[in-house]
Amino acid sequence: VIAASIVTPFSPAALMGYLSSLLIVGVFIASNVLDFSKEDAFLFFFGDVGFTGRTEIWSFALEMIERRPMFGWGFQSFWLVGPDAPSVREAPGFVAEMPHAHNGYLDTILQTGSIGFAVFAIAIFFSLTAVGRVARAEPSRAWLCLSVFLFAMLHNGMESSFFRAFDPLWLALLIVCADIGAASLLLREQGAEAAGRSRGPDGRQNLGGGALEKRRRGNFRSAARNNR
Repeated sequence: VIAASIVTPFSPAALMGYLSSLLIVGVFIASNVLDFSKEDAFLFFFGDVGFTGRTEIWSFALEMIERRPMFGWGFQSFWLVGPDAPSVREAPGFVAEMPHAHNGYLDTILQTGSIGFAVFAIAIFFSLTAVGRVARAEPSRAWLCLSVFLFAMLHNGMESSFFRAFDPLWLALLIVCADIGAASLLLREQGAEAAGRSRGPDGRQNLGGGALEKRRRGNFRSAARNNR
């Protein structure tokens, strides 16, 4: 992402959409030309169709989500919180020993339900919107924040760091959200102040010194012609 920002003039959001679309189209074309399935792709890249057992964990997590879809099982109340933890009592085989779902999105829904996940998704959306706003004034800062966002989003597809108190990636994501939010708010305030200075007390737009002087000269000339 950082390298792409150096060689391309696109905004972070536009470039991310462009690369995502290019990746999807490339995978679709390759799968039809080479005639391979998603299982073949997983086996080629990861050496294991089940992602080293993750699919079994995800299946169990999805089953438990269906039982409490709205509000979830409670924050930090599902995995290994004692002998009566839902994961310990009901998970099959090795899944009962897992500390999380190995997927941050499933873990978020498990703990907070679909309502909590929706709130989290909205927060991420507004943070990304703030990145786009800051990119116009501070592109380097925006690219750094976007890089952390993208890494966290991808990382939580196979691991779980969302809402894990002292996880380094979760802390980094919180810091980035706070920083980009503060920068976006500052830009808004500066824009509002600039708009306020451009208008007078009566709501009319103020003219710069040069424009005001030209108007005065024009009024003087008009008055002189009228006196003649």
